[in-house]
Parts: sequence; C-alpha cells; structure tokens
Amino acid sequence: MDYLLAALLLAFALLGHAALWVGFINRLNAIPLHYLVLRWINRPAMVLCGVIALLMNAHVVRLFWFWVDAPPSEPPANYPTVATYYFMVCWATATLAIVTWVYRKCVSERHPVSVISSEMIDVAQAVDIPLAHGLKARLSSRLPGNQFLQFEVRTLEVELPRLPPELDGLSLVHLTDFHMAGHVGKPYFDEVIRQANRLDADLVLITGDIIDDEQCLPWLELLGELRSRLGIYFVLGNHDYRVCPAEQLREMLAERGLTNVAGTHHLISHNDHHILLAGNELPWHREPVPFDDLPCPAESARILSIALSHTPDEFDWAREGGFDLLLAGHLHGGQIRLPILGPVLSPSRHGVRYSGGTFFRSPTVMHVSRGLSGMMPLRFNCPPELAKLVLRRERSGQGEASAVGGGRSSC
Repeated sequence: MDYLLAALLLAFALLGHAALWVGFINRLNAIPLHYLVLRWINRPAMVLCGVIALLMNAHVVRLFWFWVDAPPSEPPANYPTVATYYFMVCWATATLAIVTWVYRKCVSERHPVSVISSEMIDVAQAVDIPLAHGLKARLSSRLPGNQFLQFEVRTLEVELPRLPPELDGLSLVHLTDFHMAGHVGKPYFDEVIRQANRLDADLVLITGDIIDDEQCLPWLELLGELRSRLGIYFVLGNHDYRVCPAEQLREMLAERGLTNVAGTHHLISHNDHHILLAGNELPWHREPVPFDDLPCPAESARILSIALSHTPDEFDWAREGGFDLLLAGHLHGGQIRLPILGPVLSPSRHGVRYSGGTFFRSPTVMHVSRGLSGMMPLRFNCPPELAKLVLRRERSGQGEASAVGGGRSSC
C-alpha cells in the first residue's frame, strides 16, 4: 500500500509539473519576442523541466525509504523544504488542470458545424519524388503515423447568427501556415493550390506564416495561381518577417494579385450586399484599423464583417469590433493530439483552448485552422488542413431576426 500511495502521489505531482511547464512555454511563446530570444529560452526551459522531473523521482524514492526505515516522528536530515513546497504547487496545478479540462468538456465554446465533405490527400504517395528534405524531415517522415506530408481537405457549413439572407451560401477557402522553408518540397504546395482552386470558392483568405526561408521566395508564384470570384486577401504572421521586411513581402504578394488587409479594410459587394474585410497582425506587425474608421451599416442593411488574424488571441478584438467571423491559424491544432487529453503544445496566452476548430462567443464565430505545414515536421492525430467554409443563416431563425440592422457593436 505504501508503494502504491507513493507512486500515485508522484504521478499526480508529475502531471502538475508537466502542466505547469507546458503552460509556461505556451504563454511565453505568445509574447512578441524575437524568435532567436524565444529559441534560447525554450530549449533551456525544456531541459530544466526534464531535470526537475528526474529530481522529483529521486526525491520521492529517498523520502519513501526514509519513512520505511525511520519513525514517522523524526524528519529526515536536511529535509528539502523547497521540494515539499514544489510538490504542493504541482498537486495544486494538477488539480486545476483536471478541473479546467472537465469544465471545457462540459461547457464548450465550440460552434457546431456540418461537415459536408472530408478527404485526406497523401501527397507523398501521389508524387514520384521525395517530399521531405533535410535530415530532420527525412527521419520524421519514417515515423509511423506521422501526417506532415498529408493534408485534409474539408468543406464545412458554418452558421452565422447575423448573416444577411442575400449572402447565404457564400463560400471561402481558408489557408494559413504554409511555412515554406524547404524541408517540405514544392510539389506539396503545388497540390495545396490545386485543391484550393478545385474548391471553387467565392473568397480565398490567408492568415499568415507564408514563408520561412529566402530560398523559397520564388515559391510565392504559387499564390498567384489561386483563383476566386471575389479576390484573395491576406495578413502576415510572426514567421513572415524572418526572411525580408514585412512591407517588401506585402509588395511581392500584391504583385501576384493578393490584397493586404492588415491595418486597413476593404468593402466588396456580392449579390448587391456588402462584405467588410479587415485584418489584424498583432502582436507582431501592424496595428488593426481603428473601429471608428470602419463603415457602419445603414439602418435597413447589414454588412457581413470578416476579420483575419494570424493568432486566435485576437478573438476579443474581433468581438469588440462586432465582427461576424474571425479566421485565424498559428497554433497548428497543437500538431500532436494525445488520446483523451488532446493537444498539449499551443503558443497562445489561452494555452490549448483555441488550438483548432470553430468557436462562438457572441457576436463572433471564429474558425482556427490547423494550418498547412510547420517548422517541426511532426503531425500525429492532427493532419494539416485546407478548409472551405460555406456560410449559412441560423436554421433556428434567429439569424433572420438579427440580420437587419444589427451591425457592428461599435456603431
């Protein structure tokens, strides 16, 4: 019984230890620090996390054998009080993590969607040349179950509470997190573009982290091959400034027919109805356009407002502006989703709360894509994603009641 109790207390403490350090790393990486600074903090932090876990095991073994050999009334010599306090912190953290996990399962912010179609594209099987380049990518590609050379093409119906009747059925393709760096070959992105065009959407919207390496700048030509009826719009992400200045990259994308919405807005028309597009590159690049500068709908009309942000951490900004839909990426779905637990690593100030999926907090629906690639060539139970969203009015009829007049909350 003593062995079992010691093992259970140690396991619970290690769970809290992992939750504490993973939470710290997730939120650290949500801060707009230079990527080299983050790299030099992340690696020592991970090593320190492992060392402390080993010390916790050694401490429990030493303490257990003391209580077996000595009377309970006598504390061990040089008893490590700091270790005791750390164990208490870990037990409290583990309790909080479990309560939070249960609460999110019971009280979900997820917005229900209808999956119209889903198809897994295994690009490695479809081409005759190797797609993984570099030692890390080649070794990773041999791991059983690794999905980083595949992507899922999904068509989703998403209900918006205030969607005007004239825009029911509007479709958009959401692309994000290409991470063109060379470790995934160009044919992979050729197939992404081909599949995106096959979806035949009204709008194509890109939410950043397009390029990571100068050698891949010519690959931007691929984005010029994208097709849509109402245009292709983008914001940049935190990785995009690593190759060239952000303004230079924006100009290169504009030359290929893409329209920047970061720090500005665009008003387009479809079926004699207006669609407002605005972008937010915080906390890394441009400030978003002030809400006072955005057009307000007339009393008898509604503007469908869509916001682009690289990170879902700007959800509150979108809600404050009264946007109907926010598109984001950045978190890659966590890249690795554990059975039952789900994702663990998610560089957000909300941790894994918005790692991927569709969420609703009035008045805004947010879709967070799992992205198309990443600098870490590991994807387990979390394939890359190319999503087409078909916007629908609420079937409950509430959308019709609020579609007229209910513009942005700041109007």
